[in-house]
Amino acid sequence: LQLNEGKYGPELKKSLFSKKVHGEMWTPQTIISGRSTVPYKSNSTSYGLGWRLTDINGYFQAMHTGGLGGVVTQTTLLPELNLGILVLTNQESGAAGVKRNQEKGNEITNKIWQEIEAQSKNKSPDLGSYIGAYKDPWFGQVFITEKNNLLYVQAEKSPKLRGQAFYYKGNTFVVKWEDRSMNADVFMTFTLSKDGVGDRMKMEAISPLTDFSFDFQDLNFEKVLDQ
Repeated sequence: LQLNEGKYGPELKKSLFSKKVHGEMWTPQTIISGRSTVPYKSNSTSYGLGWRLTDINGYFQAMHTGGLGGVVTQTTLLPELNLGILVLTNQESGAAGVKRNQEKGNEITNKIWQEIEAQSKNKSPDLGSYIGAYKDPWFGQVFITEKNNLLYVQAEKSPKLRGQAFYYKGNTFVVKWEDRSMNADVFMTFTLSKDGVGDRMKMEAISPLTDFSFDFQDLNFEKVLDQ
């Protein structure tokens, strides 16, 4: 499809997008600084519409990686050679040597849970100050309720984002998602109103290994409903 400028099917009679649109995809939109000379000579690198663009030993190359939970992919296209390479893997990382990073990530998260366990006997703040429905303009609503003396978090549009929240420090809790495959536990920090009641909330991934596509740090929740 990409090597045929949007055309596909028997005798390429079908078209998903026009030649003009395809050309725009592979036209530099954002310049990326720096040059790469190893292992192939490259003079420039840029980003098109969804594609990383560069020259490889004089040939134009468009490529991009992709991934979801348990999946990592890479697509590389060299149209002048009529060559397309697609690599699919059933793993979490696209790098071969990640053991040290994993150990560092585990060290960070384990320390957080040890701190939570150590202070579990201390009195936690009034959970009623935090419960309610919080909404981010893009992500939608997150419902925070109280269950068994713990906060419970449930995202409206992302059913898998649900789990218990344990008190950490100040107005910060740590959310432990029920789906442990995500490796995406977060700090959940509240801003209180003058009456001592939560009115805003932010999230931040605990582990540096949490996939960047979660984008927790970019969400800005405002309370829209008390429970």
